Amino acid sequence: MNKKIFHLHIPKTAGSFVNNFLRKNYKEEFIHENPYLSTIRYNQEQVLQMLSFYKFSCYAGHVFNLSNVPLHLDNVYGFSFVRKPIEKFLSFYFFQRGRKEVRKDHPIKQLSLDEYIKHLQNEPSNTIAADGSQLDWVAGSIQKDCSLIKS
Repeated sequence: MNKKIFHLHIPKTAGSFVNNFLRKNYKEEFIHENPYLSTIRYNQEQVLQMLSFYKFSCYAGHVFNLSNVPLHLDNVYGFSFVRKPIEKFLSFYFFQRGRKEVRKDHPIKQLSLDEYIKHLQNEPSNTIAADGSQLDWVAGSIQKDCSLIKS
């Protein structure tokens, strides 16, 4: 089996830039999987089925993480980028405020930055509104074994 590369795309960490670079270099062997309205992630069995079915050499998207990418295989590699958490949150906040897809009555569009932070402190389980932990994005959960993460 040929080498397979996975970009574990954490939101607001230059992922679109990385994906454009990968698309330019891998051309028709690149696929970006980004379920726009879904927070569902594939399991490892589903990713293995993708590898056996599709011709792609390079996979990217918010749906891949250490829990589902079969990094135990010799020909599978994964990489990701992280960002300073405060910079990432600010980028998320201002990006979402400017998106036409976000409802006009959503708190992120209605509240100042300080008000929105206070709002999130009252709703800590709302990870979509806060964009979640970078560790959660890479590992699939903050409870997962992260021994595969290397800098």
